[in-house]
Amino acid sequence: MIPASSMQLGRWEERVSATDWDSVRADLDAYGCGPTGPLLTPDEAAHPGRGRGIAALYDDDSRFRSTQRRPRPVRRAPQEQDLWPA
Repeated sequence: MIPASSMQLGRWEERVSATDWDSVRADLDAYGCGPTGPLLTPDEAAHPGRGRGIAALYDDDSRFRSTQRRPRPVRRAPQEQDLWPA
């Protein structure tokens, strides 16, 4: 995760590159979310690429998935050895 002090890094590309993506991926697998820390400054979020705010990008369905496809865990019925200690 990126500490808040790293918002002083130059461009957003540097902050994205500095993110520990293996840790984010592990958190995502374990908890269903993977915090990254701040990747964009408020100004970058409001005006990406000198244009519309980032929220305006959500109107373009090709940029975002509408669902997350994750395999469900396999659950099995308790076995006798699970109920009685050996």
